[in-house]
Amino acid sequence: SDVLFELNPNRALSYINKACDIVAYNQDIKLYFEVQRYLFECEKEIYDIDNQIEKGNSLLNIMSEDSSMKQTCEYINVLRNHLGILNDAKQYGSIVNICETIVGESINDDFNRYRYKLMRHLPKYDTVDVFLSNVSYYDYSYYRDVNTNYYKACRNLNTDNASSSAVLVINERYNSLQESMDINSLKSYECNDLISLATHLSYKYQTDTLKQIAYNIALYCKGLMMRSDFAIREMIKRSGHKGALMKYDELQKTMTLLSNAPEKTSDSLEKIYDDIKRDLLFLSEMFGDYKHLLELSWKDIRDELKDDEIAIEFTYVDDNAYYMIYKLEEIIKKGYYACVIKKDMNVPEIIYISETIPVSDDVYTKTYLTKMLLGPLNKYLDGVKNIYFSAIGDLNLVSLESLPLISDSTKTLTDNYNLYRLSSTRKIVEDNDLVGKNAVIYGGLKYSATVEEMIEDNKKYPDLNRDIINDFVIEDILNNNREALANVRYLKGTKIEAEQITAMINEKNDTLLSAVGMYGVDGTETSFKALNGKNKRIIHLATHGFYYEQDEKYSRYNNESQDNSMKRTGLLFAGVDNKYMGLDVPSNIDDGILTSLEISNINLAGTDLVVLSACQTGLGFVDSDGVYGLQRGFKIAGANTIMLTLWKVDDTATSILMTDFYRNMMSGMSKYESLEKAKRNLRDNPKYSNPKYWAAFILLDGIE
Repeated sequence: SDVLFELNPNRALSYINKACDIVAYNQDIKLYFEVQRYLFECEKEIYDIDNQIEKGNSLLNIMSEDSSMKQTCEYINVLRNHLGILNDAKQYGSIVNICETIVGESINDDFNRYRYKLMRHLPKYDTVDVFLSNVSYYDYSYYRDVNTNYYKACRNLNTDNASSSAVLVINERYNSLQESMDINSLKSYECNDLISLATHLSYKYQTDTLKQIAYNIALYCKGLMMRSDFAIREMIKRSGHKGALMKYDELQKTMTLLSNAPEKTSDSLEKIYDDIKRDLLFLSEMFGDYKHLLELSWKDIRDELKDDEIAIEFTYVDDNAYYMIYKLEEIIKKGYYACVIKKDMNVPEIIYISETIPVSDDVYTKTYLTKMLLGPLNKYLDGVKNIYFSAIGDLNLVSLESLPLISDSTKTLTDNYNLYRLSSTRKIVEDNDLVGKNAVIYGGLKYSATVEEMIEDNKKYPDLNRDIINDFVIEDILNNNREALANVRYLKGTKIEAEQITAMINEKNDTLLSAVGMYGVDGTETSFKALNGKNKRIIHLATHGFYYEQDEKYSRYNNESQDNSMKRTGLLFAGVDNKYMGLDVPSNIDDGILTSLEISNINLAGTDLVVLSACQTGLGFVDSDGVYGLQRGFKIAGANTIMLTLWKVDDTATSILMTDFYRNMMSGMSKYESLEKAKRNLRDNPKYSNPKYWAAFILLDGIE
């Protein structure tokens, strides 16, 4: 009949009718109605809609009278098909009558499972609402889909309640995300999708409620995985609970083992790691709900703003967001958005920016990206001096602070505004109440230090807990990048830079801030790991940074790419040459390759400033949780403010900028003012006026 239907539909139907007669003769009731349903479907293409409605009514009446037939899936399928035809015919009264008949029925599990799908055919909001209230007591997974179809029904029928039903959809996904956190199964794509969903729906409907939700979702989701881990850790540490502290140490040890484990044994270690983390989640609940530490409202941000300030959460609507494309069946406006708040706003504003963000060198000499970003925001910038912004996606790879002014491309945005780059605008209200003492300054590292020199240096740190801070195996980096590592160039300028910075800090004679220089063979990876728990206020690292791309199939539904990126970004320390040369380095000696993943295991609480005077320290895998690279490693470790570079910068220019930066800080300027003045001085020097010398330097979370 399928083949014949294309050539002679009437002949095909005659065969289907014969099949019905045969099935009826054999008294197979279930198969009879399955064939009848198929007949019903085929006739849609041939007969007029009134005939189909009559046929459907007849078939439903027969099935309804047979209690055994109502126990089958065929009943609900015929019902759905018939309601679809009635909807096409705009016979809404008939739909309401049918739905009101069956809405209170609980026939069997299949019926309960599928009947929520009937909602897409309901024509009135009040009927949808009644239907929702009658099915919401079923299994939660069905209830979630009920909310989705509730929204789709309101949207498709263009009711006034589409926007309020959209709120239910967002809240449903938010609750799902919270459940994932409770059982330690949160994935970064869940945060990405929720940000996309909230931004899309708020922009589509432009209601006050949805605008507020969109900003709150951005506040909550950005960096959520990193902040949730940190919040649990801090809650457990403050508790002083010995069992919880031991369990946390066990978690760190397992993470070290997992990072070193061959693929065939990693699954079992991952299960152990997940089990320990679930135990920690349970223990943390004894000391309070750590999730409350993560919650802030856009109003909290607004109330902290001054009249000449603006806060911007950049968000992104992703056309891969599963929930919107496959569940809501939405037509979306893909791209970057800005969620904006000012002191005098009653609600945030959601503004579309652009589908893509160009990442190229000429954005610092031409004004097209400035126009792209500030054009839509221009009316909100009147009277503004301070701009607090949190980037997302490719915006993390652009120095917005160094973009040229539209009115004068020889000047930058920082000539008109103070642009504060934040991991989240929640930093505006969060206090950095733990500030350490003293500074450690690395520079002029001896990459060619011998194995014997490294063994001797290692003796300085007998108390280093290697069960927790062990060296990670990174053979893939060595195997794929031996040529790059084989010529690690000694950075002569960094020795001068580090000595000058050390001298400047010590000349201040501040009892809370004295500096120690780590030069030559002293600048080992082990010496850095020995900073664990030492509460240093400033850590300056003038050395090579690395970010190695890897050809791998990225799946947005797991965290593998993010974890790998943490292993493929890092810093090089004294003695690194031994590793690429294949020399026999004792297992208890660090190899000189410090990955971001290793950094994340070190306790740097109290560190107010980390300066990465190295190449490409701002790069890594990017998503809503931030940049999976050095900045994430240091943030997890507990660092407050981080200075990074987005591309390879001339050594001499870097040294000039760094010494100017510290000179400015020691004179009493803020971290932000110190960097911007240092960049401006370099920019005003004819030899280094090209943006390639100064635009790469960015400051993350440098408000104070």
